[in-house]
Amino acid sequence: MLYLIYSKQDDLTSSPIVRNRCSFYTCSIRKFCCCQFFFLASCFFIPNTLLSQSLPLKSEYLTTIDGLSHNIVQCILQDRQGYIWFGTNYGLNRYDGYAFKVFENIPGDSWSIACNNIISLYQDKDDLIWVGTSTSSFSSYNPRTESFTNYMLPQVQKAIDKKDSLLRINPKYVLHPVQAWIHDFEEDENGLLWLATGSGLFSFDKKMHNATYHATDDSARENVHSILKDKNKNILWLSSETGIRKFNKKTGSVKNN
Repeated sequence: MLYLIYSKQDDLTSSPIVRNRCSFYTCSIRKFCCCQFFFLASCFFIPNTLLSQSLPLKSEYLTTIDGLSHNIVQCILQDRQGYIWFGTNYGLNRYDGYAFKVFENIPGDSWSIACNNIISLYQDKDDLIWVGTSTSSFSSYNPRTESFTNYMLPQVQKAIDKKDSLLRINPKYVLHPVQAWIHDFEEDENGLLWLATGSGLFSFDKKMHNATYHATDDSARENVHSILKDKNKNILWLSSETGIRKFNKKTGSVKNN
């Protein structure tokens, strides 16, 4: 650090020598500060640049040879414990960074997973992991007990309109069996679980173990692929094969976008 020292008798405002010295020292200080800034900046950026150049990205392939149950992986989730879950065409896999633990359906074992064709994965606020399958069934996995509880989507009453046929009859409501993939899960602020399926939108009460169907389209087939919660807690955004829908949970109304 530089200091300018002068006596009390000096008139700093009137002496041209002192004024010149002040200008010189001010300029020197500014130059010193600039040099110091660039020196510190170079110390910070140059090593990081060299480090990034000297450490190339490394890729690693994991297959059935490494213990994966099937090479077709359809969904991925990392839970709050750090485990990575892979839903495959045949079995659910938990990876700890070293090895896989495979969960498969065991016929006759009600505590095993509902189906081996895993479509979607989701972890809720209670740390339960929800597993959607291709058979209208879904499971919840409890990491504390390492057991599954299995559920099925209920049959729903839908309007069947044969407007594409030559008969062109009026719509009739029938009990429609649900055979659909479960594409996505989303939990709302009340703990209600919402399911996007190939047969439409469902809500699931985790305490009552009860699923409810919510109509989002006039057609007989509703294929909802994903769900997004809006900052307005009553609104869910739904993606489907026929566009985007804005669903109001409070009123049940649907707006196509």
